[in-house]
Amino acid sequence: FNAQTKPELLIDGNFYSFETRGGPLGVPSTSQVTGKGGVFVDLNGTFGISPFFRANMATMVTRSRDGIVDLPKNQVLFHDRIGVGNWKLDLITDPAVIIGPDEYFSDYSMNWIDTIKNFDLFTPYVVDNVNTCTCPPVVSANISPVPTVLGRVDQMQILGSRLGDEAYIKVGNGGFIRELIYLVGCVSAEEPVGYVILEDDSRVGLGSAHRNHDSLSGSIRLGVNGVSIIGNGSAEIVLNEDVEIDNVCSILRGPDFTSTSTLRITSEDPRVFTVKKTGILDLRSFGANETVEFGGQITMVLEPGARIHANGGTIRFADQARVVVQTVERAEEIFLTNTSSDVTITDDFRVKLIGTGVLELAECSALFVETNAFLGVETLYEFTGTETCQIDVTDFTLRLADSAQFIIGTDCEEQGGTFQIGNTVDIPGHVVRFTITPTSPDASFTVKSNGFLGFGVGIATKASNHVNDWRIDNLFNVDRAAVRLVDGLFAHDRIYDGVSSNGSLFAIGQDTISSPLYIFSYEPKNTSQSIRVNNAGIHGGGNLVVLTQDFTGPINPIIGNVADQIVAGRMVVGALAAMPLQPNFSQASFTNGSLFFDAIKTYNIRSNLDTRARSKSNISDSVKEFSRVQQPARALFVYGPSNSNAGEIERMDVYDIQSSVIGLLPGATIGEAIEVGGANVAVTNPAQPQESAFFSLIPQ
Repeated sequence: FNAQTKPELLIDGNFYSFETRGGPLGVPSTSQVTGKGGVFVDLNGTFGISPFFRANMATMVTRSRDGIVDLPKNQVLFHDRIGVGNWKLDLITDPAVIIGPDEYFSDYSMNWIDTIKNFDLFTPYVVDNVNTCTCPPVVSANISPVPTVLGRVDQMQILGSRLGDEAYIKVGNGGFIRELIYLVGCVSAEEPVGYVILEDDSRVGLGSAHRNHDSLSGSIRLGVNGVSIIGNGSAEIVLNEDVEIDNVCSILRGPDFTSTSTLRITSEDPRVFTVKKTGILDLRSFGANETVEFGGQITMVLEPGARIHANGGTIRFADQARVVVQTVERAEEIFLTNTSSDVTITDDFRVKLIGTGVLELAECSALFVETNAFLGVETLYEFTGTETCQIDVTDFTLRLADSAQFIIGTDCEEQGGTFQIGNTVDIPGHVVRFTITPTSPDASFTVKSNGFLGFGVGIATKASNHVNDWRIDNLFNVDRAAVRLVDGLFAHDRIYDGVSSNGSLFAIGQDTISSPLYIFSYEPKNTSQSIRVNNAGIHGGGNLVVLTQDFTGPINPIIGNVADQIVAGRMVVGALAAMPLQPNFSQASFTNGSLFFDAIKTYNIRSNLDTRARSKSNISDSVKEFSRVQQPARALFVYGPSNSNAGEIERMDVYDIQSSVIGLLPGATIGEAIEVGGANVAVTNPAQPQESAFFSLIPQ
């Protein structure tokens, strides 16, 4: 081959079609392997088409050395399983770059079996045992030298990728694979499996982009039985369609990923990212200050039994991303047929948040714990038969920024699920910590009707939507549970007793006299009144209990109309106090559940012993009812003798809240009171506190 020759084949007319029998195998897609039955563009050669003309390619176009192929996608239609490819790619002698930074192909094919690997430098990433602790760290030898895309390709067709010999493709330098296709043929163990390495602001599209017939092979799953993503720097994964994780080792950290890198999974269209019951969103390879972000219009669905693992990194949800802890089908039937169960009953279908790091909801993102859905923050201890797998410390911060929401319930329904912190069995040496931190005025953490929030307490039975029918018990290994209101809202404000289907419950556990540690802190904007004018820090009135561990088993949380009522000798009943009824502290810690309960509960409005709630009532939204024209507010205050902190819990609808401002409409005053979370209350007839209660706005 004389380097001076410059052979060129130019399609200079319309509707040409290049077809082949496919060589001795009779398969056109194999010509880049057999060397027969195709178009081959070699040293200094060029194969192109003049502008405006169209052509059909039903044969592989195979290039080698510096051959140039110029077949724009808007002019050339490639047949099924056909594209441009490399001739016997040799990673020992040839450059690893198969698509250069200035190249753009519509259809590109790579045959992994026929690729000669440089095993002196390259070591495949091997997962030989599928279990929770099986994913080793990715090292440099796992990701180089491998076929690399620096330009753009609309459809990357990978052939010959096999279970145990998965294909590797790297995208870097801003490169973009719009659609990743695994074409399966007659080769033993050939499956849509492989590793995709992303770095240097590159992108890859997962799932079918519905470009052509080959796009039908675009559906993939993430994990060792599918495709594993290796983030080796800032990069973006674009979901062309719904994707699921059904195994381990789905998203891995590359050796060059740093604290300035972000691996982002996104879609401009609504897409569902499902973590199956058999799957784990395992991000433990990402460390402190390293971020994996889900954005766009992605909804992450956590099926019952799914898990999220982390090890110090940040899992961030942004834009309009959603996380949905999915409803357990037939949950009530499960509870009804296991009447003697304890808190371990939810082990098989509880979604578990395990490990350390930050779970950040930002911008307009939200997390929903649906009706009959169960979410737990806990550690891990598994014995797989041959080895023990454990994560002995779980320490997560839930950070709510911008307009983000964490809702035990959904944004369009009142009924909520279960969110509990702690292990269902005592595991010596294990520690669970969790912190809730709203950081902006519009961020919120909300418990809706039928919702359960347990700090060191879990659900043993939730067979109905009446709190009094539930059964709860203490959880284990909780070292710290904290609410730190930098800004924003903590709302547990369903003002209904345990008989109503609209009730909810916030339960606090106490294992011993001195543990665990509870922290509750906020910074009131108006320190003299402990309230916020536009973004009340706490909306209260929801049912509150503290439960002491005595190892007698689950009990019913009987919520009635008596504050500080003792149930079964180990539970004390009350209601959460809204910010106007809270003590004025910027930060406080409590060494046990009883002290925490006493600090945040609603006190007697007449008490001389503790005057924080003196003449003040919790005020909240009434549960929305479609037929109501004028929606009232709900009020809760405790009324008792002046020499006591306890008394009778008064719950009532409020249609009129007075204001000192002349001409202010009743509806406006109700809105202002709800925004603050409280109102002044005066009782004119001690014998009938509800009937004679008079409400007015708290001066601001």
